[in-house]
Amino acid sequence: MKIGLEIIGALVLAAIVFIVFKLIGLAIHIAIVGAVVGLVVGFIVARMFRRE
Repeated sequence: MKIGLEIIGALVLAAIVFIVFKLIGLAIHIAIVGAVVGLVVGFIVARMFRRE
């Protein structure tokens, strides 16, 4: 169950980062890279909260 929450949290963060970058008007490949970074950061943050 907690792993599912990590995945959901990371995907939500990645989607938010992608949308923000697209609204700013950056190129699509920059927005995708930002979404991938957001996904990785989302997993890291979710793991930090899970350990506490």
